[in-house]
Amino acid sequence: FFFNFTNHISIMAGTCAVRLKREDKYSLVNRYILDITRNIELIPTDIAILCTAFYDDMIYWKCSSKVINQEFFGQNIKMGSLYLGPSFIGEGGLEYELLIFPKGSTPLYKGYCEIFFRVKEECLRRHNIDELIVYFELGCIETNTEYRNIGRFSIGDTWSNWYPYNMKSSELSHTNYKHLTFNVYIDVLRIKYKKTQTKTGVIYKPDYRKNVIMNKKSGYEWVIKDKLLKNLIFHQDNKRFYSPNYFIDECWCLYTTPNTNNTHSVAQLYLRLIRLPPMIKSIKIAVHFNTNIAGERRTRFLIYDINFQRNSLLLCSVRPSKLIDMKQLIFNVNVEILQVYDQFDNIVSKRVWDHYGIKTKDYIKCYKKIGGINRAKLKLIQKLKLASI
Repeated sequence: FFFNFTNHISIMAGTCAVRLKREDKYSLVNRYILDITRNIELIPTDIAILCTAFYDDMIYWKCSSKVINQEFFGQNIKMGSLYLGPSFIGEGGLEYELLIFPKGSTPLYKGYCEIFFRVKEECLRRHNIDELIVYFELGCIETNTEYRNIGRFSIGDTWSNWYPYNMKSSELSHTNYKHLTFNVYIDVLRIKYKKTQTKTGVIYKPDYRKNVIMNKKSGYEWVIKDKLLKNLIFHQDNKRFYSPNYFIDECWCLYTTPNTNNTHSVAQLYLRLIRLPPMIKSIKIAVHFNTNIAGERRTRFLIYDINFQRNSLLLCSVRPSKLIDMKQLIFNVNVEILQVYDQFDNIVSKRVWDHYGIKTKDYIKCYKKIGGINRAKLKLIQKLKLASI
């Protein structure tokens, strides 16, 4: 049986702006397939699952020009003023809300717009959660602003935000913007539950750990050109620019900052860990890195211990002036896992790495250019690779 998705990608991707419950997704997908084939019994379950890959769990918050002008930049809005955004329910019934400080939360961040999201504390109490670990993405579509990281939440510590210097307040007050669209994507990685004391004894609810698979060896090439390269050269702020998340279950990404030092402009490239297999606490990696920047040390070899708390590794720093005459900037990064540590900090024997979610036999080398792959297509490609292993 063959099914052609290509002609219908735009139709399915069009539903991405609407958040649907899981049962609604399945019914909509089944109805969509039935409209095409007229015989639902001919559709394998795997095909239906692949269809759901086109649905985006991104939450969108669209602010009108009236809200921007009055609530963000009105006469009475000062540094420290907080604007409450929408609340929403994510995976597992967890409740979140978006917040914005249009002119900065403290004098240190005055003049910068800060976007926060927080887990509702009463939700953590109700679900008896001791610690929640998520991968999240925050962004503003119109200003091309983005941030990706790991968030850890517990009672009394329920806030997370993007890099404070990611976007100047002046970018939001641009008169050409009829509206602004903020977005947040949250992927629950781990939930640690508290023990519950009852009259009959203590009840232990099993912790939740998302099933994630990593390659022992990973190779990636990020090609930066056109508008992104110009931003890297000429942008005077600390806005961060990200590569697509890559490899099985999107475990790694790269990002750059055009101006990391206000005195001496320096662009930097980082490797960031964004997911780990469920029974692994940390890993030791070897990173082989090279670039096509003239006059730079083109090849580097780094060894680094990485986990959810220390999840970024600086690969190189360069003055943007060295990039002015370049038509494209190429970063080649190869990551190899050297050691694996379980949740009790014990070294895991390489003989059982496959059982811990580290693929040792297959070496998948991907080459993707920034901006060249639609998010839905990228997810489908990754799911197909996962299914073929």
